[in-house]
Amino acid sequence: GGSVSGAVVRQTEDRGWELAAGRDLEAGEEVAVVPKEMQLRVPCLEEDFGDVAARVPEAMWPLRLALPLLFECSKDGSSSAFAPYLDVLPKAHTLPVFFSRDEVNALQYRHTISQVALRSRELFKFASDPLLQ
Repeated sequence: GGSVSGAVVRQTEDRGWELAAGRDLEAGEEVAVVPKEMQLRVPCLEEDFGDVAARVPEAMWPLRLALPLLFECSKDGSSSAFAPYLDVLPKAHTLPVFFSRDEVNALQYRHTISQVALRSRELFKFASDPLLQ
């Protein structure tokens, strides 16, 4: 398993759960170790999905991070080593990229509206291409 030294897990009102220094730390001091087999990471997809992660547009970098999670979710029930983690994640959520045009415009913040439009176009373009050739 992994290890944590010199850090504490705590819950805050404004940021939720976080890993924070539990004492003064030295520069470069290792405070958390997570073995590769316990990490949800993009390289684990290469064997099964080829260059899918590399084909995700740069503007959609969060999707690259989501790919290993989606891969683990696609496994049958508890066959994923990450099943206990996956079980505590929310089953649904809402993102502005899936809002209707009227809902996005109701945000009344030009920067957010333009970012939602950009990400929507990128997502549509990405989803329109065959992912696995």
